[in-house]
Amino acid sequence: GYEYTHTTDRLWRKNRAANPHTLGLCRGVDLNRNFGYKWAEDIFILDPRPASPIPCLDTYHGEQAFSEPETQAVRGFVMGKRDRIDAYLAFHSFGNKILYPWGHTSEKV
Repeated sequence: GYEYTHTTDRLWRKNRAANPHTLGLCRGVDLNRNFGYKWAEDIFILDPRPASPIPCLDTYHGEQAFSEPETQAVRGFVMGKRDRIDAYLAFHSFGNKILYPWGHTSEKV
């Protein structure tokens, strides 16, 4: 996805994984929505904001939690160093936001 965003579509947000269910028409999984915690919980098919089971949408969460090699690598790295990691922050430059767990709720932390 990184190379694709610099050569073809600057606002592309998914990886470039092929999806056999779409006959090659829709590619990629939104890696931010492919992690295991609360994966695909409370999904409403007409509201893709939390995540979507529809492969052609930008918020497609994948076939299952950690289905993508990128999220598997992050999980492996974090779990391998969990005794030395105190926090995990994801910087999102498009929205100028810093996201921290948990993004599944609007309750104040």
